[in-house]
Amino acid sequence: MPYKLFKKNGKVCVKNSDTGESKGCSDNRAMAVKHMRRLYMVEGEGKKEMTDEMVDALVNEAILQFEQEYPDDPSNQETKEMHYSDAGWLRPASLLSRSLRK
Repeated sequence: MPYKLFKKNGKVCVKNSDTGESKGCSDNRAMAVKHMRRLYMVEGEGKKEMTDEMVDALVNEAILQFEQEYPDDPSNQETKEMHYSDAGWLRPASLLSRSLRK
């Protein structure tokens, strides 16, 4: 931990920001975000300090960084509309900026 999204050979990949170790690639950003969320949950398992809200904030931060690095990526439009969690609920983009300011 922490993780970062990046593009490689037309895929969206997840890597450990500290070590640079690739954690795998997906066909699209939604799948990569799901993968990243699972990595945070598995590594945070058993740690009381890793809450769902913290995972949301970390994943949302990675999405924003991805959008800054790849501004022309078509997947950026979905972020402006909604954010998806692993559990399937939708998170309005308006809540994103508030959660990152905390």
